[in-house]
Amino acid sequence: MKKLYLRQTGGFGGLDIAGSIDAIDLTDDLRQRATEVLAREKLAEAAVSSDAGHPDSLQYEISVWSDGGAHASFTIDESAATPEQLEVVDELLGRILSTRKGAGNG
Repeated sequence: MKKLYLRQTGGFGGLDIAGSIDAIDLTDDLRQRATEVLAREKLAEAAVSSDAGHPDSLQYEISVWSDGGAHASFTIDESAATPEQLEVVDELLGRILSTRKGAGNG
């Protein structure tokens, strides 16, 4: 995995959080967990089983670029994601948001 783009929409407040992050900027642990749980096959499985869950459910658009340049994008409902996928995505979105805040303070 070389780069990720994540977008979280929905929820009670109509969230729309998006951003990208380079894998090199992640800790080794987070990069390894992201590589495992956000693998193309696992995201494709979650995307196929995604349904509208409930009206206020969160939706995730996840795009992954591999080291070789291949790109894959998936949209999944929170009800179809595994707990491990949700944990990693939340951590990645947190890093994206903290990077934005840090960039605005300089």
